[in-house]
Amino acid sequence: MNWRLYTLAMVAIQAALGGARLLADDEAEAEKAAIRKSVDAYVAAFNQGDAKALSELWTDRGEMITAAGERWQGRQQLQSQFAKYFAAGKKAKLELEDTQIEIQSPHVAVETGPPKWSFPTRSRARPSTASFT
Repeated sequence: MNWRLYTLAMVAIQAALGGARLLADDEAEAEKAAIRKSVDAYVAAFNQGDAKALSELWTDRGEMITAAGERWQGRQQLQSQFAKYFAAGKKAKLELEDTQIEIQSPHVAVETGPPKWSFPTRSRARPSTASFT
């Protein structure tokens, strides 16, 4: 009798945990979809040369280290630097391919992938690629 009760309890627990895992997977997919939406907005703002919209996608204390090693800290400095970049007329276009999103905890996600910049004003220039996290 105890064995049957134990087995029934274990089946019930596994069913409950499986359901919780499904819910967690659904929540993770919803989070990933929201992040992808933000990524699309980032690419659109960059390609439109909209420094304000671009900087608003960063947190107040966001930080970017450029390929040249410059550290841009905070939404205000990011907006200022993006505005300078766009004012210089570089007209680079950004494309993100194979973006990977990993939900590490309820409040932490890591997005990685290879960005590709193209420069329409440089007819012979090859697109430039890098990586980001």
